[in-house]
Amino acid sequence: MNSKDYMFLENTIHKNYIKFDLTEEILSHLFVTKDGTVMAVKKEYLKDIDKDKINLNLLGYKKDDDFIPKKISSEEDLKKVLYCCSLE
Repeated sequence: MNSKDYMFLENTIHKNYIKFDLTEEILSHLFVTKDGTVMAVKKEYLKDIDKDKINLNLLGYKKDDDFIPKKISSEEDLKKVLYCCSLE
């Protein structure tokens, strides 16, 4: 594991909060501990999300309640939540 390839999470997420089946492909982009806590994500995994729109929502400049999910029920939701929890 090269730490330069990963974005570590400020707020970790346990796999129990993810409401869909994680495939091996998705798991290959995550650093998950033995107890199921997602500690980091590969930067390349989050390259295709709209980071500007997420940041505007987080800062309160754009009001879109559905854009940042409250439940992680799809891979797209997972990417958004991982970006919001990351230290970068």
